[in-house]
Amino acid sequence: MRIIIGFFLIFMTCFQLNAQEQQKLIRITGHVVTVEDSSKVAYVNVLNITHPSGTICDQDGKFILVCHYGDTLQFSAVGYEKTYFTTGRLDPAIVEHSVAIRLRAEIYML
Repeated sequence: MRIIIGFFLIFMTCFQLNAQEQQKLIRITGHVVTVEDSSKVAYVNVLNITHPSGTICDQDGKFILVCHYGDTLQFSAVGYEKTYFTTGRLDPAIVEHSVAIRLRAEIYML
């Protein structure tokens, strides 16, 4: 019985630590460029699909977004394929992160 209670307490502790990590707010600044020639992509939609919020890049492709650690961000623009970025890949000990997002041009056949 002690072993079962011990495993239960360890499991609950790990679950609580994971829940605290995901509630941590981080600030992401970055810029969006093309895969082909690294040119700036203006006015890209940045959507946090985990917690509904978002922003739009400026004319230089720069953005700032505050989100939770572990959230998934979607980057989309007309003429480009959607790209997803998970903030869980970032270092949770650092509050401010700078990222570069690369979009691939989408070719439409008529």
